[in-house]
Amino acid sequence: MVKFLLSILFTDMVLCYGGNQGREVYEWNQDRFDSYVTYVDEVGKEQWLFDAFLCLEFEDRDVSTGTRYSLMAGQVDGPSGSKTNWEHMLDYWYMKDNGLDALDKSIEAAKGRIGEPVTRRQVVLFLPDPIPFLNYRDSSSTQIYWGELDGRQLDFSKNEDRMAAYRWYIDESERRFAEAGYRNIDLAGYYVISECIAIPSEPWTDFAKLHDVIPPLAECVHSLDKALYWIPFSQGAGWRRGRELGFDYVWMQPNHFWRGDDCPMSRYKQFLRDEGCGMEFEFDTKVYERNPEHEMYRERFREYMECAVSEGIYGSQPLTYYIDSNCVYDLRRSEAESDRAFYHEFCKFVVGNPLRNI
Repeated sequence: MVKFLLSILFTDMVLCYGGNQGREVYEWNQDRFDSYVTYVDEVGKEQWLFDAFLCLEFEDRDVSTGTRYSLMAGQVDGPSGSKTNWEHMLDYWYMKDNGLDALDKSIEAAKGRIGEPVTRRQVVLFLPDPIPFLNYRDSSSTQIYWGELDGRQLDFSKNEDRMAAYRWYIDESERRFAEAGYRNIDLAGYYVISECIAIPSEPWTDFAKLHDVIPPLAECVHSLDKALYWIPFSQGAGWRRGRELGFDYVWMQPNHFWRGDDCPMSRYKQFLRDEGCGMEFEFDTKVYERNPEHEMYRERFREYMECAVSEGIYGSQPLTYYIDSNCVYDLRRSEAESDRAFYHEFCKFVVGNPLRNI
């Protein structure tokens, strides 16, 4: 893990995607969070599970029209997210009985059953990309599309206006978090949603063009005594330049779960050794028993666990977990015995993280 400024606040952070109205499971309510807050083992013992939660989304879909607004450059074909879309993400995560409020209530209820956790639970909130053009692929499309701030329309051809949008979003988040008065969670910082950050001399297509705005963004976040987080895809542009850009924590995606030998874990281990980046775990619904190839995907995931142990990461560095859809919730409640067995195998790895004892 590339860690530059702050002490370790958590050991295991799970990615929680939410806010896109087109998602099959839309709400992050208390019932859903319960499966991510605690783990109940085979004999009924309940334990704390994840101790940090990354709240993020890459698109905002209008289900009435089908329009997909891009919050992450290069991810969806649709207009770039405007202030209205950014505000919807804030509304979603700060909604009563959903998002952070539901998480706080889930933790409070768990405390009544198993007592206080050793550490407070942490939350990291994503930042939508201030995409330079209304259509990220079309450099002839307008750059004055995002909306109005302080009486003027922002112009995303100007880095200072893109930073102004970032600051507005962060200030709104800080205000809402403070006013909510949560009892069990802290806002640890902010997450850059783009999975690559190129510089003009690099042979990458960089639709977000963030290389000039991340450093001042980092200064803004640090001025609030918060951290800036990033999880690039496997060998994504800029992944070696975390310190230069201003990130405090950088984990790199292995992508081995989906791509197999095209992204071998042996090569990923070498990246970990050479660069010291942190490790993200990955799995999705392909591990469900109903998938005929589920055992292959489970074995690929087990390679992640083996890598973390063999490379000395397990127990020494915070880990992050991409778990698609509603997997932990579904596996916990599955009627398939092998699904529940995989659920226990995975959760025991998380709750057994030796870093929790340091």
